[in-house]
Amino acid sequence: MRRFFHNVAAWWSWRLDRKARFAIAVALAIIILIMVMSEVSMFPRFCLTCHYMVPYYDNWRTSTHNQVRCVTCHYPPTLDGWFEGKRQAASQLVTYMLNTYKTKPVAEIEDASCLRKGCHDKRLLAGAIQFKPVLFAHRPHLTQLRRGKVLRCTSCHSQIVQGEHITVTETTCFLCHFKGMEAGEAMPGCPSCHGAPEEIGAGRRIGYDHGEVVSRGLPCKQCHYSVTRGDGAVPRQQCLSCHGEMERLAFYDRSVLLHQYHVSDHKIECFECHLDIEHGLPEFAEGGPLNCQSCHPDHHWAERAMYTGSGGSGVEEMPSLMFVGSVTCRACHTVQIGDHLSGRIYQADGAACVYCHGEGYRSLFEDWGTAGRS
Repeated sequence: MRRFFHNVAAWWSWRLDRKARFAIAVALAIIILIMVMSEVSMFPRFCLTCHYMVPYYDNWRTSTHNQVRCVTCHYPPTLDGWFEGKRQAASQLVTYMLNTYKTKPVAEIEDASCLRKGCHDKRLLAGAIQFKPVLFAHRPHLTQLRRGKVLRCTSCHSQIVQGEHITVTETTCFLCHFKGMEAGEAMPGCPSCHGAPEEIGAGRRIGYDHGEVVSRGLPCKQCHYSVTRGDGAVPRQQCLSCHGEMERLAFYDRSVLLHQYHVSDHKIECFECHLDIEHGLPEFAEGGPLNCQSCHPDHHWAERAMYTGSGGSGVEEMPSLMFVGSVTCRACHTVQIGDHLSGRIYQADGAACVYCHGEGYRSLFEDWGTAGRS
């Protein structure tokens, strides 16, 4: 063995010239450096090399995945996935060193990473789990089409949320279940997600048991207003926040294609395109948007139609200039009559006309009153 190494050393010294020895030494050094960096880059703290990764590292450190290395999720559990992950990491490091990086990184987590052995490989067999008031089953969401779309783990578990990491984004649930439905109704109907609410009235002197009305199939919107707020629309200009080419807008109406690319093939957060839909009871405030017309007739429909210039037959809409100028009813109806028992109403007063338009309008107000009573 000693003679073998002696022969190698002799060959190195006499058979190779100085340039060849230098080239081989550099190549070996590069290989060793790559191997060392490959191992070092596997540790989460390496992500802090780039300063814009600090908030994401902090989110990971306080998350339920803080015992799992970043690469365990971000690299698919295949040899090709490992090499692709290394290529992307090297590319990010180079762009950072060249100061051509983007401060909002984009990462895609494959389902295979979540469902790998030793992680969540039993999740599809676990059945329904409790998430807040909702009993949620993973199997139908991952193995069946949901409203015609193929979902991924990260369709619901957001990859990048400031303050949290890989957490369920409830706005995604609301968007899928309420988008395109009538106000207060859900897909596939209430209470398919949660049963009767239990916390309503909790801690108060008077509570209410919703179990009976739920068993009778009474819809929530029968009693509660604004159970949902927002329509989840996608403003056309939202596309331009990511795509700089105006011709991309030609695909705006191709919903199936866009969801296939953005949701199924790649992971783009729903809220990057859609406006939010909120779900739950709003804070009640006096004078809030109660739907009184669900029971009471709309006594002011004629006045409102005249003021807005709508509802006419055979004529174009002709809104009042005051309506166009966003003048409210209370601007003219200033005199309060009645009390808290019989009810308060506000009557119009000629003084309001004079205050804005001058004394000549006082007689006009009186003429209107005479014409209205005749």
